[in-house]
Amino acid sequence: MFELNATADLIWRGLADGGTPGQVAKELQTFGVSAQDAQSFVAECVAGWLHAGLLIPAQIVEQAQSPGRESHLRIAGLACTVAIHAPAGDPLPSRLEAVFGQFAAPPSPGTPRFDIVEQAGAYVLLADGAPLGVFAPERIVPEIKAVLTDRLAKSVGDGDFLIHAALLSANRQGLLISGAPGAGKTTLTLALAARGLGYGSDDVVRVVNGERLEGVPFSPASKSGAWELAAPYLPMLADLPIDVRGDQQRVRYAPVSGFGAGEVEQLSWVILLARRPAASAMLEPVEPLFALTELLGSAFAGDGRLKGDVLERFAAQLNGARCLRLIYSDLADGVSALEGLTRG
Repeated sequence: MFELNATADLIWRGLADGGTPGQVAKELQTFGVSAQDAQSFVAECVAGWLHAGLLIPAQIVEQAQSPGRESHLRIAGLACTVAIHAPAGDPLPSRLEAVFGQFAAPPSPGTPRFDIVEQAGAYVLLADGAPLGVFAPERIVPEIKAVLTDRLAKSVGDGDFLIHAALLSANRQGLLISGAPGAGKTTLTLALAARGLGYGSDDVVRVVNGERLEGVPFSPASKSGAWELAAPYLPMLADLPIDVRGDQQRVRYAPVSGFGAGEVEQLSWVILLARRPAASAMLEPVEPLFALTELLGSAFAGDGRLKGDVLERFAAQLNGARCLRLIYSDLADGVSALEGLTRG
């Protein structure tokens, strides 16, 4: 909900009644507002509402209904269509292919649809015809990922849930990594995947019926502060485009095409990260119950709750795995400790 002052309310009602911005500005002048101020007020309000996804020009709706370049994706249990309406030579189709191409799937009828319409150097994003906002080129890819992640979370079926964690595999044995923001989860995951571990996810893991782990292999978003650390493992990272997330973090999306598959038959290791200045890398045991509590702190179920039997099965997985805390400071030492763990 939005609270509007009297001027903004008049502008909104004028547009809602079918008036053009120019007509609304003239109406403002009848209340004693100068022509320059009236035009400025209307332009500022319209721009803000467009970027917030509260308004959408009719021509954008028409463009979104015209044929576009479609991609059909399946992300865990979410099937959807993404259509791009942009001139030939626009870089966005290749950007989306690089970041989301791993989810390519055959078309599925009746699935959510997202349309991206190029407009004056920016992109209007629509979900099933409803506007979500206008985004600069460096903002559109992170926004699409955020929207797809949100839809995925809401699509999680009965008995399944999502956790905020990374998932890798060694000989189909699962390595689950959890850590607070800044603990280095994504950078460790990138380094380990580059060193040969199978890549399942750096951020979202689906727990199926409490019994099976499935990584959701979004392209890892490496933050600017980690680019130098990750460079020895992924030299191409420095050549990738820079995007800006909604939290203003500058990120580069690492391609997953060169990583090994991250299918997991059995969860073998659960790692809780503790990054401490000047600490030598070491692994110390933690109780499975403590690990369970940490992982459930980030869990999301479609109906907002976890069933008791599902939770019991997930707890049994943790009881059968080695639950450890990785205390480390240096990335190379952390990578070496986890490589030694998976080889042992």
